[in-house]
Amino acid sequence: MRVAVFLLVAFAAVATCAAAKPGSKPSFLFILGDDIGWADFGYNNGTAFTPNLDAWATAEGSILMQDMHSGGTVCSPTRATVLTGRNHFRDCVDYVYGCSDMTECVPSFEFAPQHTFTIGDAARAAGSEYSSFFGGKWHLGSFYNDSEKLGGRTSSPISHGFDHMNATVEVAPTATTNCQCRQDWDKECLFGHYKKPTHCSGGANPGGGSLPRGCCFNYWWEDQEAEHGVTNLTNFVPQDDSQYTHSSFVKFIDSIDGNPFLAQLSFHNCHIPFIGTEERRQACAQNKTCKPPLPGSQPYTDEELDFYACISELDNAIGDVLQLLKDRGYYDNTMIWLATDNGPEENCHPEGICKGTEHRPQQGAGSAGPLRGRKRDIWVGSSTCFAEQCCRGPLPRTTDWSGVMAGHGPRQPRFVGHCCYLRFSPHRHGGAWGGAPCLAVVVGHGRTQHHAHHQGRGMATARPRLVLSTRKLVWVMHLEVLHS
Repeated sequence: MRVAVFLLVAFAAVATCAAAKPGSKPSFLFILGDDIGWADFGYNNGTAFTPNLDAWATAEGSILMQDMHSGGTVCSPTRATVLTGRNHFRDCVDYVYGCSDMTECVPSFEFAPQHTFTIGDAARAAGSEYSSFFGGKWHLGSFYNDSEKLGGRTSSPISHGFDHMNATVEVAPTATTNCQCRQDWDKECLFGHYKKPTHCSGGANPGGGSLPRGCCFNYWWEDQEAEHGVTNLTNFVPQDDSQYTHSSFVKFIDSIDGNPFLAQLSFHNCHIPFIGTEERRQACAQNKTCKPPLPGSQPYTDEELDFYACISELDNAIGDVLQLLKDRGYYDNTMIWLATDNGPEENCHPEGICKGTEHRPQQGAGSAGPLRGRKRDIWVGSSTCFAEQCCRGPLPRTTDWSGVMAGHGPRQPRFVGHCCYLRFSPHRHGGAWGGAPCLAVVVGHGRTQHHAHHQGRGMATARPRLVLSTRKLVWVMHLEVLHS
């Protein structure tokens, strides 16, 4: 999966009314899209226009890195690597689970049973000044704090280090998300090109009546006064789900009184069921927000219109998130990533090469561009990311990379930066896996040694750390190879 990752690093506090506190510590935001191809954003010649992402990619000081890699080829494995910085197999995540909502099922999903240190833990370890938030799609286990009593396993953002959450337990539609959780909301449902509910998984619908089983998708947040320690949304999510995730982030930012934060926003866009609003679909069909089809080709299908509308909505929501950070005075003192977890849906059998054109493969909407493979494949079309780094404000633009590499000769370590984790492969032989969570490192708590057995060739030990000062940003990477 080639994925787009922006790494935006900006240090310079800006004081405004109700803004980040002057001189405060930096904040950290990881934005994750879902099942979007390397060539689906505008700056990579995507069909849907993405003006906000394009402007961000070309902003002063931004660096767009096109060959980063995610940690998995499907949802849960990638998300595990984002949180821990480790190969997902090391934390017992080898695939995904199906459970649309906590009212319909209690997942028994084992993620990090030994409570591996996560980016949420890193924020807590950084001190009480920091607050942390997880918003959007979780897909790493049950939200209930007593899941074991119900046959599941407790594995929520809260139990893995975050202070606050507003999340779905798994996949959710990108429009009218929770419309089938109550009978009086059902008439508001948009199903798009699917024409009916899809990707439903679970037991009896909490809304009762004729509502289909497993088709309630809803948001949950922490509530120590509620049964199971969480409570769910009791009002209807409007047509554009990405705006709900944005609005939940607004509430979080407004609650922390200008203090530094760490947050992850995992948008549902554009995992199935991807459903565009009618306004966005029509705008694409009229070539207002999409490139026109090639001369002589057919108009966009309903599926394509839904997908491109979904991309446009994501671009709009991310633009709103960035504007929020600017308005609240956080933008110039926040490190921001943007990535997607996997390539687009529907595989191109048998060799990962799709029929049709590069941007309109016959297998389905979404484009990996010139890359081979899509979601679930082990080819690069399923696992590659881009990253953007930007230093802004009055600080000297001095970056010292002298500490990135260590070693010499044929055993010199290779540093491979992943959008989802830092991977260390200290030998040219064997298949060692090790790493440190990017956000845990930058917050300053990545000193824990991360070991990787090396098929009889000893042990690799990585001690990464990021040194932040008022004068320059220095990334120091120490790699030490221990031989048996």
